[in-house]
Amino acid sequence: MKFLTCGLILLILIGFLPVAGATPIGPSTATATLNIGSIVTYGSNVTITVTGLTQDKISFTWTAQNGDKINHRNIKIIDGTASDSITAKVEGTWTVEYHEIGTAQNSDNSKTFIVSSSSPEFPIGSFVSLLLAGGLYLVLRRNMAGYFNVKR
Repeated sequence: MKFLTCGLILLILIGFLPVAGATPIGPSTATATLNIGSIVTYGSNVTITVTGLTQDKISFTWTAQNGDKINHRNIKIIDGTASDSITAKVEGTWTVEYHEIGTAQNSDNSKTFIVSSSSPEFPIGSFVSLLLAGGLYLVLRRNMAGYFNVKR
C-alpha cells in the first residue's frame, strides 16, 4: 500500500512540473552549419549557425587544437536560430561545441574544421618542379637524339 501511495504522489508531482516552470528535458533537434569548408586559411572569419532551436539561449565554445578554449559565449536565440563567429588565428584542428541551455544535449553537438596558413612553399615547389621537368626533357632529348639518328 505504501508503494502505491508513493507512486501516486510521484505521479502527481511529475504532472505539476511543467506548471511549476520547469523546462522539459529532451533531445535537441538543432542543426548546425559552418560558413566554411573543412579547411580554412589562418585569419579567416568562421561562423556557425544553428537552426531548429527551442529555448531562449545557446552556448558556443570554440576550442583550438592545443586545447585552449579561445572563446565561450551565451547567445540569445531569435526565431529558433543563433549564430556565433570567431577569427581563426591558431593553426590546427578546431572544435566548436554548441549546447542549447535548458535542453538535454545529443552526444555530438560539435563541428570541427582545420586552420592552415597559406604556405609560400607551394609556388617555390612548383617552380622547382618545372625546372626539374624541363631539365629532364633536355637530357632525354639529347640522349634520345643519338638513339633515333636525329641530326642536330
